[in-house]
Amino acid sequence: MPDRAALEALPADAGLIVQDLLPGEEYSVDVIADAQGRVVSAVPRTRARVDSGVAIAGRTVRDPELEGTAEAVARAIGLVGVANVQLRRDRDGRAMLLEVNPRFPGALPLTIAAGVDIPSLVVDLFLGRELPERLPFREIASVRFLEDVIVDVDEVLVSAHAGHQEEG
Repeated sequence: MPDRAALEALPADAGLIVQDLLPGEEYSVDVIADAQGRVVSAVPRTRARVDSGVAIAGRTVRDPELEGTAEAVARAIGLVGVANVQLRRDRDGRAMLLEVNPRFPGALPLTIAAGVDIPSLVVDLFLGRELPERLPFREIASVRFLEDVIVDVDEVLVSAHAGHQEEG
């Protein structure tokens, strides 16, 4: 909306969602909490390059504000297990909530490589094992790319049983 008057001119509709403009950088924070809701790790990642909604380049970042905001969100929703908390900076540079995705994120390999193996921790959690008090992570970067693998047609399209026609 360009201004308040344009917003007020919209028809009152229960489906209307209004949110403050968040023009700053976007972050995804991979969070895991134990059975008591205690956050074991919150690993912020940048989304340096995005293609069709998928982060194809990014890096983990140590940022106490991002980590603390994601932890506060996890506590507020009573998180047990894993979630991806998406944050974006507002006009004043503060981390603000965009959304919470209660699932493994697509860029999870970066978090695992940074030292927080969330899938293994989730298995431990659901097997009733105690999780560590806190897990540190390191700052690293990753680039995801599509690789074309060229093969001979016969290697892919011809069955091992080709030429053995059944009589009928």
